[in-house]
Amino acid sequence: MADWIIIVDDNATDLQIAESALKNIGINTTLLKTGRELLDYLQQSASVPDLLLINIFVRDMDGFEILKAVRHLKDGRANIPVIFLSTDEKQASETDGLRLGAIDYIHKPINPDILTRRVQNALLTQKKLVQLERNAMIDRMTGFLNKDTVEDRMEAICQVETGFLCVLDLDSFKLFNDLYGHDIGDRVIVMFSDLLKNNMRSEDICGRIGGDEFLLFAKNMRTENELRHFTERINRDYLEIMNQLFEDGLKFPTGVSIGAAAVPVHGRSYRKLFHLADQALGTVKQTGKGGCALSGSPQIDTLDPSDKLNLETVTRILEERSISPNAMWMGREAFINTYRYMMRYMERYQGAAYRVLFTVTPCDRMIDSEQHIMITTEFRQLIQKSLRNSDVMVEVSNTQIFLLLPETHEMGVHVVIDRLINNWNLSPYHNKATISWEAAPVHLAGHESSEPQQDTQTHDS
Repeated sequence: MADWIIIVDDNATDLQIAESALKNIGINTTLLKTGRELLDYLQQSASVPDLLLINIFVRDMDGFEILKAVRHLKDGRANIPVIFLSTDEKQASETDGLRLGAIDYIHKPINPDILTRRVQNALLTQKKLVQLERNAMIDRMTGFLNKDTVEDRMEAICQVETGFLCVLDLDSFKLFNDLYGHDIGDRVIVMFSDLLKNNMRSEDICGRIGGDEFLLFAKNMRTENELRHFTERINRDYLEIMNQLFEDGLKFPTGVSIGAAAVPVHGRSYRKLFHLADQALGTVKQTGKGGCALSGSPQIDTLDPSDKLNLETVTRILEERSISPNAMWMGREAFINTYRYMMRYMERYQGAAYRVLFTVTPCDRMIDSEQHIMITTEFRQLIQKSLRNSDVMVEVSNTQIFLLLPETHEMGVHVVIDRLINNWNLSPYHNKATISWEAAPVHLAGHESSEPQQDTQTHDS
């Protein structure tokens, strides 16, 4: 497509010279005589020009005033590059124009050769800048927005739009890399991205926020039933492309799990909405995968795999391929089952354990829920990094975290808590919240404990 430039000048001769010179190098032009004509034209036009050539001295307003007005326009028009035309040879005037944001100055009388060369240089520079900006915003593998960009967009979108904020995750994706290699894993990501684009509406916004995790704002989604149908359609298409990619059959079941939060039903804070959607996704993962969950809904929809599996395949799927050195964080439902199992195990083998409940209370009572969640999340991550991989933790609310510490006695639990508080004091959030805790041994049926029943303390950070 040919470049397009708008020229603003009340000198008819200069307009004709500029138009003729630019036409000779294949550039389309629109000729206007006043600043008001330009502003009206930009506000009404569906398209945005590639460059503005503005004479500093026109009848209704000077070029500086025009440039300031252009910089207040919306929909990408504020960033249109501007070159000034001027008969003023004063260096101060040129400096003022560049300071306001003009990218170049062309002195009159117009020399066609100088005009075309400077315009071509300006257009080439602008295209490079646009491409650099796009590269900084786009995930190159998928063509979706990258993590930083999509999160910035979601901050604004959640404030004004209505729809569902969805977190999408490919089930058992790590096995693609482990069993078939990273090239196949990358190919799966690309194929799924194309599938997702075909199932999105033009007004939906999507980005890649992790290796196999995507963030989607579905503007027209209103009901849980719509979410379920969308999930079923995505999984049906995904299974189809997997069958095409693995003609001999996939060695393990896979699918797409989706967690969602409703906007504005669940609020307008992006961080809070993401937290809720991510929790809903965790619920799907714990109850069968390949389905969907809307935050706050008791209904979980799952798509059961129909393939028959052998013992080794099931074992490979269930194994934790890379065992983390840190504590294990779980959703509430999974934690309840794990806790009950560990109680049975310790009772059978006479084990010992301690329970700890941390409460995070912001120092500022006026703090909003989004900041509160950020502080609690920071503390949870600190706990997770500080404990053993045999310890288990769950976030029971936005303000409280429960720990189960197997094979821990009274002295050991105080060592753990002291280490956590010392690490918290090094955190950038340490002066924003008061940390309090309750600690007590786990009492098993039929066993007397000589340790204290409960230890409650508060730590002011």
